[in-house]
Amino acid sequence: MGTLTTSDSTTETASGTRRTAIISRALSSFIKSVAGEQYSTKSPMEEIRRVEGEDMSPDPETYARSYQLEALEKAKRENTIVYLETGSGKTLIAVMLLKSYAHLLRKPSPFIGVFLVPTVVLVSQQANVVEMHSDLKVAKFWGNMGVDNWDAATWQSHVDQSEVSLSLSLYLCVFVMTPQILLNCLRKTFLKLDFIKLLILDECHHAKGKSPYACIMTEFYHREMMSNPSTSLPRICGMTASLINSKGSNYNKEIVKLETILNSKYLSNLEKEMADSSSLESVRRKISRLHDTFVYCLTDLGAWLAAKAAELLSTSSTETCSFFWGEMKESNENAMRKFSQLVWEAFSQYIRKDVRLSADLKTDVQSGLIAPKLQCLVQCLAEYREVKDMRCIVFVERIIASIVLRSLLSSLQQMSGWGIEFLAGSNFSNLLSQSVNEKNKIVDSFREGEVNIIVATQVLEEGLDVPSCNLVVRFDPAENVRSFIQSRGRARSPGSEYILLVRKDDILMQNKVKEFLESGEKMREESLKLASKPCGPLDSILSKEDFYLVEKTGAIVTSNSCISLIYNYCSKLPSDRYFKSCPRFVLDKESNVATLHLPKNSAVQVVSARGEDSSSLKRIVCLEACRRLHQVGALNDYLLPHSDSSIDSDDELGLYDGAKRFQSSVLSLLVDQDIAKFEEAMDRLISFEKQLSSSSCPSSKEVCYLLLPCKEGRVDWLAVSSPTISFDKISNKSVEMHHLSSCNVGCSLVHAKDSSIFTCMLQNSIVYTAHTGLFYSVDGVLESVNANSSFELREGQSVTYKSYYKSKHGIDLTCEETPFLAGRHIAKPRNYLLQHTFRKEKGESNGSVELPPELCRVIMCPLSVGTLNSFMFIPTIMHRVQCMALASALKDMQWAHCMQNANILLTKILEAITAKKCHEEYSYESLETLGDSFLKYAASQHVFAKYEHHHEGILCKKKERLVSNTSLCCIGCLHNLAGFVRMEEFNPKQWAIPGLNSHPCDPTSINEVYTSGTRSIKSKVVADLMEALIGASLRTAGEAATFLFLESLGTGIRFHERMAAERPILSRPEMIVNIKELENLLSYKFKDPALVVEALTHGSYQIPDVPRSYQRLEFLGDAVLDYCITMYLYDKYYPAVTPGLLTDLRSASTNNDCYAHAAAKAGLNRHILHASSELYRQITAYLQTFGNSFSGSSHGWDAGIALPKVLGDVIESLAGAIYLDSGCNKNVVWECIRPLLEPIVSPETMEYNPIRELGELCDHKGYTSSYNTAVLHGNSYVIAEVKVGRTTYSVMETGPNKKTAKKLAAKAMLKRLKESDVD
Repeated sequence: MGTLTTSDSTTETASGTRRTAIISRALSSFIKSVAGEQYSTKSPMEEIRRVEGEDMSPDPETYARSYQLEALEKAKRENTIVYLETGSGKTLIAVMLLKSYAHLLRKPSPFIGVFLVPTVVLVSQQANVVEMHSDLKVAKFWGNMGVDNWDAATWQSHVDQSEVSLSLSLYLCVFVMTPQILLNCLRKTFLKLDFIKLLILDECHHAKGKSPYACIMTEFYHREMMSNPSTSLPRICGMTASLINSKGSNYNKEIVKLETILNSKYLSNLEKEMADSSSLESVRRKISRLHDTFVYCLTDLGAWLAAKAAELLSTSSTETCSFFWGEMKESNENAMRKFSQLVWEAFSQYIRKDVRLSADLKTDVQSGLIAPKLQCLVQCLAEYREVKDMRCIVFVERIIASIVLRSLLSSLQQMSGWGIEFLAGSNFSNLLSQSVNEKNKIVDSFREGEVNIIVATQVLEEGLDVPSCNLVVRFDPAENVRSFIQSRGRARSPGSEYILLVRKDDILMQNKVKEFLESGEKMREESLKLASKPCGPLDSILSKEDFYLVEKTGAIVTSNSCISLIYNYCSKLPSDRYFKSCPRFVLDKESNVATLHLPKNSAVQVVSARGEDSSSLKRIVCLEACRRLHQVGALNDYLLPHSDSSIDSDDELGLYDGAKRFQSSVLSLLVDQDIAKFEEAMDRLISFEKQLSSSSCPSSKEVCYLLLPCKEGRVDWLAVSSPTISFDKISNKSVEMHHLSSCNVGCSLVHAKDSSIFTCMLQNSIVYTAHTGLFYSVDGVLESVNANSSFELREGQSVTYKSYYKSKHGIDLTCEETPFLAGRHIAKPRNYLLQHTFRKEKGESNGSVELPPELCRVIMCPLSVGTLNSFMFIPTIMHRVQCMALASALKDMQWAHCMQNANILLTKILEAITAKKCHEEYSYESLETLGDSFLKYAASQHVFAKYEHHHEGILCKKKERLVSNTSLCCIGCLHNLAGFVRMEEFNPKQWAIPGLNSHPCDPTSINEVYTSGTRSIKSKVVADLMEALIGASLRTAGEAATFLFLESLGTGIRFHERMAAERPILSRPEMIVNIKELENLLSYKFKDPALVVEALTHGSYQIPDVPRSYQRLEFLGDAVLDYCITMYLYDKYYPAVTPGLLTDLRSASTNNDCYAHAAAKAGLNRHILHASSELYRQITAYLQTFGNSFSGSSHGWDAGIALPKVLGDVIESLAGAIYLDSGCNKNVVWECIRPLLEPIVSPETMEYNPIRELGELCDHKGYTSSYNTAVLHGNSYVIAEVKVGRTTYSVMETGPNKKTAKKLAAKAMLKRLKESDVD
């Protein structure tokens, strides 16, 4: 059922009409003026500045635009007038043009370049820009320098190279001056026009009448051109934001006159390209759309909801803004928010903050707060209050309408009890949509009855599975018949209604609805007529469409899909904030030839193709490019941009390690020091001996070793043959036989606990006292001490031993005349491999103790104190022997077959398998650092050589796949290396004692390793082990052997002796960059100077003269330089520094900030070839902040300055270039790059990361720390808080990004805590 409901626009009162009209006129006038629809004498940029509320320079695009590159190319070919708006990057074009002419200007060339500016103020400004962003030496001239009074000799000193002593003329390449100075010099012949190779005229619209610009051209340039056509004249490049400088309206005549005077042609096709890409135009378009949105809200929703919309958009978060406006730069977003704020302020003049809507909305309609159409919607919904399981969709046109309508309906009393949500998605305005999860969650709630009303845009017309609705309301009209039919189809429940809200006087819309209804019927009728007819043949033009087919997979790209594929391919190429990887087309419609320029990191960079007509040129060249990209491997066999899948999971791997070993009586006594465990061990030992004597298994199969005590260089067989021991298990006869064989003097029997024993046997014996539960070593007999002897307590009281034992232990001593024994406590075995010193355990004492023999149970005899103490070291010694055996087994398993001649030290292998948790004198951390660096280097050079046509992004993925923790873990587990890693501190109490838990007839216990349990090892530990083993191999066997080791592991990494890939021929590279200066800087002579050009070319420099960017070289150089620095630090400082400090030194020396700092210090920023305004701005800001002062290890972050990453990239790319040019000689790379990095950080100069320092402080002191971040107006704000007891300290810092702001906040907090004297 369908209903056409009309809203009466005549119900407003006169006051309401006037009020709405006043608001509408005021708002419309305001937003039109701000949006630039009513132009005043101010430029559009000035209007936007007014919206921003501050006089700020226009924000340039962060990556090079095609209009800038096209202007540069044309300016290199012919005289050109670059006509661009202020802030569109004309100065950047001038700098790039000067750099392209640099090879003609560098001395000893006699030529110069001249940059003319109309005012004195601009002389220093433009000169500083040229000097900062090029390697050209610049001279500045203006009137106050007294140049008007200079004679010929003075000027000659600045021009003539032969008079080096008079000036710096040998170095000066560019003169920046006002035009009057150049005109005077030309008139006086101090300078001649043929000595000028490039003449740049800033604000060239001044070239009219008798102005200095015009006189220079008419008196000298044109005169020379007419009189001597063969004379070499300077290239002219004019720059202006306005082609005319007069009040006349004959624009054509004025432009022709300017072109004639400058003998230059205006670059006619720049204006549209610039307008399409300029930041200003982008803001203007968005504000225009926002203006339309507010007008819609005002007319269709009412002033109250329009104000709510303005308030929402003026105070919303970045995510909300992007939902409405799409992704944009920070400055654009600020302008949009500011615009919304001003509109909200305009509304606030008419609508009080305490205004509340009435229950029936009639009063609000009459006052203009609510539109009649909205009242009609509420009335329609209210009629369904009694409907059970209400499901309703309200369709609106705009996203903002769905937001504010949902807010309004949720606040009305009539809608109470209903769940109301909004749903919005992408539309023709390319606005960002809600996520799929958010949409599905709302639809699920709608289906389950938790949500009853959804206010939705066209996103709900199709696609999403929405349950049948009782009511569908079309608040805004459908755009077309498809939208009408699909939205109506949502009302599928029995008795449902489809309501359209249309104004009563809107006859046009009412007729349109009738057409929609008729169109649906016509479509059904026509489809029925065609149902019985067969399908017709495909259009012959379409069937002959060009395509490229991959025979292997059947994948196909056609002339219709090839353009999108090229754009998709470019989007996958690496890019940064300074340029976007995108194709550039040059279409010559006269000759029907198209040239496609792909980014410099593309496997194919220039493709040309000829077509039959101009309309298909773009498709033809893209199809050819797709074919060539597939042939070189940049597109895979499915015609997708080449990529690599990653291995995931960092799962824990349960690995079995350890073994059951035999135990001995002495070691069991020392290790356990528990009588119950000792007796159990003796029982097992006796049982094992019985099994062994009766077993058919030969004893030679037993895995055991003998630890025998020595006395005066001989085995103490008397101690070894001691009859032990636990005298309740030994007959008196055997005791007497032992006494007779060992005693040389007469001695007597004494009563010990449970037995009698000769006093000679008590000498050097081990006894146990049940009342203390302790073992003692007996040194001798105290003939003068017995039970009746007295001794002094700690309190000073004197008591007898008999009374003491009675009162203390409740024991009656009966052998009152028997001499006491002199005993000592037995110490527990320790881990003597630990680095720290030992402290006595609680209750442990080395003092002598008087023992009543009748309380002593003899455990072993004879066993001297010296012998017992020597056995204290046995667990640690045998543990180390076991570890060395483990290292030896690992060496035989991994190195024996691949490196027969390599001498891998066992101690290095042992170091490589020892984790830090073992707390020994060494761990694998330092070798892991070394191995990680070498592995990164080996993998990088491998993929660089193997994949010649792949860009940096793919190379990084392939390298990461080779060196990732997951890959290394898989290889380690495949070779059974995980079981070799030592992860825990050795505990003698858990040592497997030899001689116990043996099963002689079990083959597993004889020929295989025992397992004492399982342990869980993270994959990172196994990966660290792999890197440490690589480091051990590198330190003891060298690089060649380590490459063989990597190959034996199956990593697929090998050393490539030939690294030079096929490279496009670059003729005369010295014309592009200053090769000689760079060679002097690096102290290296390049065999292939084209590598220097490639190493200095940023991806934004899309000029055909330079075929490649530095990205591949940067990838290679990063690994080479990291390896060189790591080796340098390892050789210089290890083992004097801890592994942790070595890692910190490496991180501090190989980060991009360090490299960027070094590049700026060496002036490499002047040699970089780029076309990015944002990079230009960042380098300028950095150099202006620091000037020539490059001190401190923070390299700028502590000043809140963002270091341009490109500067650091250039250090790495130059390292890669030297590596290739020198035949893969890393030593040459280090000798060339090291001077640029000096001074290299040392343990004395390294400054720790303040975030880490604060974290360690809080962990040590038990403080609680936290960080909160926010972004406002392009700046990141970080609030650091530290809670000390009940006091909370808080500081806030700002920076160009969150990382820098967090560092600054941590540093400020450390200072705050220090000043507050917080312990």
